[in-house]
Amino acid sequence: MDICTVSQFRDSLTYPRVLLRSLHQIVYEPDTLCCTKHFAECRVTLDNGSYMAYAPITPQSAEYIKQAAKLIESSRNELGHIRIVPCEILFCGLSTGSCSMTIERIPAGIPLNEAIYTLTRSHLLMGLNKLKSRLKRLDVSHNYLNLYNVIVDSNYNWHTIRNFYLQKGYGNDEASFEAIEKSIYECALLDDYINPEYNEKLLLHSVIQDDAGNTFYPIKERRRRFITPHGVGFQNDVGEVVIKDTFAWASDFEEDRAEVKLKDGTMGIINRQGEYIIEPRYARVEYDSFDGTTTAYNHDGEVCAKFDYLGEEI
Repeated sequence: MDICTVSQFRDSLTYPRVLLRSLHQIVYEPDTLCCTKHFAECRVTLDNGSYMAYAPITPQSAEYIKQAAKLIESSRNELGHIRIVPCEILFCGLSTGSCSMTIERIPAGIPLNEAIYTLTRSHLLMGLNKLKSRLKRLDVSHNYLNLYNVIVDSNYNWHTIRNFYLQKGYGNDEASFEAIEKSIYECALLDDYINPEYNEKLLLHSVIQDDAGNTFYPIKERRRRFITPHGVGFQNDVGEVVIKDTFAWASDFEEDRAEVKLKDGTMGIINRQGEYIIEPRYARVEYDSFDGTTTAYNHDGEVCAKFDYLGEEI
């Protein structure tokens, strides 16, 4: 059966060279891993682009994805871009086998749950009405619309993600549209509110993407993580690059520590100056902000070292 568990999905993304059939360069963001009723999901970087990755965890999942893929293909990708990779996730243990993974491209822009606080009411309502018109023209319902499943681009157009419940027939999203419209009227900036200084401050706390395709994440501890075609790096709060974009993946800073992964797959811990607190010699590292320790794991998933807050092995 073409399904897996959430833990099997997580393991495959943690050890892609071992537990994925072809997507060996995929890098996932551990803090985005979660599951819905039928899918395990997380945000990943692949070929220097941002994607959502999904794994089926119920027998109905595969049918939802197949139906969505057909609708997207027939719309000539007006509804998004998804790719089903058959037999991609490999697993063993009490059961052995494989299951498919679905990769969905995340459009350039900011999530609607951020946009309703940073854009004007008229721009947001324009995007809402355009999305309604597009779904009606294509005679499709999204069936999972909310503030977190819409990306707003620089032209204020709306693009849906988590498209796995797409269904032929327009009209199932009316309640969702009403809830979104209510949020816009409650939260959006008024059209006569133009304060460049305030808007610039808001940008520091939003996910933005420039024309070159570089993505900039919110400021955390005076450091802003950014992703370019070269890799991941950090700016300070005035936009100066303080850590070059040489990493394959990096977490945000927490207590002057960030987990980083090199392009050879090894992981370590750096401080805000980009200096290694823990050298990148391990398959995985996890910093625990509760007790200030870091646990390092080998390629078999076993604990091989533990470090105190200063990076001394204990």
